[in-house]
Amino acid sequence: MGLGNNGSKVLYSLKLPSRANVATIAVHLRQSEITSADPANHSASDRPVIYVDANNVINVVSRKAVDPVAHTANFLKEWSQEGFIVVPVCDGPRPQSKQQTNKSRAVRQKAKHKSVILRQDLRRISRQLKDGGVDAATRKRLEDEQAELCKSIKSAETQSVNVVPPNFPMLLEEELNKISAHDKQKGGGSVAPVVTAMFEADALIKGAFMNKKFQLVMSNDADYPADLGDKCIAIKEFGTKNLVISSTSKVTLEKAMSSLGNESNANLKVPPHPIYEGVVHIKMRALISVIIGCDVCPGGLPGIAPKKLASEIAKLKESSANNEDLYNNLLAYAVKSGPSSPNLTGKNCFRKQNYVRCGNRSESWRTYCKTNQRLP
Repeated sequence: MGLGNNGSKVLYSLKLPSRANVATIAVHLRQSEITSADPANHSASDRPVIYVDANNVINVVSRKAVDPVAHTANFLKEWSQEGFIVVPVCDGPRPQSKQQTNKSRAVRQKAKHKSVILRQDLRRISRQLKDGGVDAATRKRLEDEQAELCKSIKSAETQSVNVVPPNFPMLLEEELNKISAHDKQKGGGSVAPVVTAMFEADALIKGAFMNKKFQLVMSNDADYPADLGDKCIAIKEFGTKNLVISSTSKVTLEKAMSSLGNESNANLKVPPHPIYEGVVHIKMRALISVIIGCDVCPGGLPGIAPKKLASEIAKLKESSANNEDLYNNLLAYAVKSGPSSPNLTGKNCFRKQNYVRCGNRSESWRTYCKTNQRLP
């Protein structure tokens, strides 16, 4: 999600052995904020806060669960037992602004149709095997085809299911109450009441980050660190086996590593093309995402991968007087490099309205934050 296959090419990542390591890093970040801020506005016992993109998490960790909502609730409670205040944020009923979401909906529908066709083939082969009258070689071939079809049907049916129920925020809150997740847990943390965004969870979470409401965001969506700047750290892999945090800044993750001490087995992975690192112009970061491909513009500009874009940005820096000048020069390059037909869609599309929607999110965040509703 987010930057698609380009995420690993542009983001630094840090693999951690345990959730306790993540908690140590979050506590360090929290204490740093308290030290640098007005002490009167903070308590030394304040717990570190994680904002969780709940719609993302249920798809990642609970897709195969018998009850995905209950499984997600228990997952959030487990993280709170590490000492976190866990704030689940759900998408609200909204007009869909992400082209990637529309694309995912189409993929599910296509998978549903595929499973129907595959089942017809399976019935045909099953009848042939049942009726008999075939030699040993043909029977072996049909049995192999039957086994392969069963796998393909299972895969297609899995892809066709949307695990997020329409009333997900309400159901999640009910499950959290059932397991007393809002109560103080053994590690001193708790799960906050479910927050439902007016539209998509992304904007609300990003607005909360700008207001310094949390230390870490949990989502495998690379848009969060890409959009929010070098100080943002996302927990991008959060299953039971793998724990990975990511950032657009090497310095940010090195500071996180330093809080773990010398005994840590944390492993820092450096991306080949860290094109976001050091970029403070928020619309510039949005434009980079659109060029290489993001949720609002899947596929990005054809033929411009992170490696080529890094080279182009380096050239433009030489002829740009300041950040705004660099942004305008890169925008001109993007428009010039995009397809001439405005009707092209998908991977071969660079639509200016998508850029405006993506680039103007920073303005909507600021407006939203000023009138922001009750965030924990």
